[in-house]
Amino acid sequence: MAFVAAEVVPLFLITLFTIIAYDVKASSYVIWVIVSQFIAIAVVAPFVGTLSDLLGRRIVILVGLACTVVAMILLGTVQNITGILAGQVMAGVGIGIQLLTTVAAATELVPTSKRGATIGYIVCGFLPFAAASLYGQYLASHGWRWVALLVGIWAIIAFVVLAVFYHPPPRVNSQGLSKREIIRRIDFVGSFLSLAGLVLFLTGLNWGGQTYPWKSVQVISTMVIGGVIIIIFFIWERFGTQYPMFPMALARIPQPFIAVCILALTSGIK
Repeated sequence: MAFVAAEVVPLFLITLFTIIAYDVKASSYVIWVIVSQFIAIAVVAPFVGTLSDLLGRRIVILVGLACTVVAMILLGTVQNITGILAGQVMAGVGIGIQLLTTVAAATELVPTSKRGATIGYIVCGFLPFAAASLYGQYLASHGWRWVALLVGIWAIIAFVVLAVFYHPPPRVNSQGLSKREIIRRIDFVGSFLSLAGLVLFLTGLNWGGQTYPWKSVQVISTMVIGGVIIIIFFIWERFGTQYPMFPMALARIPQPFIAVCILALTSGIK
């Protein structure tokens, strides 16, 4: 249910962002109605795994669903572009958390030999919602805010079901640690660097040719500063922290690591 909530939001809204922008009389912000959500996903993604390892899958997934509920309340009620963008950012946070946590959370509940089939079942469960863009167009013909109501109700049901029935095994990474020790293992510097770098770089990338010309100072300076901060982030992760957000051991065996990267890239492109 959490996986569907994460996948269905961008599919519902991908063909409606112009309608939403014009409805709140903010046509000049039309591109940001959709881009703000994707930037939020990119910002959250780097440290979701670390937080779920330290704090547990359950609390992280529930926080993600709560963000989706808040996002749908904003999208369904606000009448200005500021509230719409805030809703899209909250939706992006929820999507980033749920996409990166749900599959891992489900597979750790079954034996290793069953994990491939379990992932298949989860993905196949999305098939009834595969035409979500068409569903969104149909709902928009009666009022696009029905999308927010539908997704919000689904996310609330998912939150209740998981809060009651989902009790994952304890995370090995945090066993025997106090809350203070867990907090100390969160890479706050790395989180800030990744957040600042990605936001600046992606903002400049989306400014180019839209809000400002590609050769403008705003676009070039924002992308360059963002790119430099991203490079500093990788240096910090390699040499500056004892508990990095991206453990280098993940890339120790290159073939599976590259395969997962390609899968993530192609999944994101679709």
